[in-house]
Amino acid sequence: MAAETPHNTPATFSQAIIPGPRGAGPPQVPREIILMEIFRPEDVPAEEPENMPGVKIRWVIDRKRGAENFAMRVFEVDPGAATPLHNHWYEQEMYILDGQGALVSDKSESPIKEGHVLWVAPYEKHQIKNTGQTTLKFICCVPQKTKP
Repeated sequence: MAAETPHNTPATFSQAIIPGPRGAGPPQVPREIILMEIFRPEDVPAEEPENMPGVKIRWVIDRKRGAENFAMRVFEVDPGAATPLHNHWYEQEMYILDGQGALVSDKSESPIKEGHVLWVAPYEKHQIKNTGQTTLKFICCVPQKTKP
């Protein structure tokens, strides 16, 4: 059966049987779940963190959409703006959608542009800086879980 999402994009729904642990008896009662969803990043409200002037973040996939393991964010960085130089316990993956800038560490600065893929190791200090004349947009994926 099909339903309309808030973004007027059909989403597929299905009956799912949720199995219990082995030996726990019969599966739980079937329930409807969303298998897929299609929408545009612009459909998700942007956050503008106080500690990042000129940076907008759209949490396009996270626990609110049912994602348990990873969050996908779309960043929009104004010309001359940057994320803070920071590090964290998890690795980070990014894909540059539009614009140009620099991936900054405490040791170097490397140019980045549309189509580049970036990987940052756990605990590595990093910053994304817009060095261009237009908005720098990139996808950033991070874990949902807290530090083990």
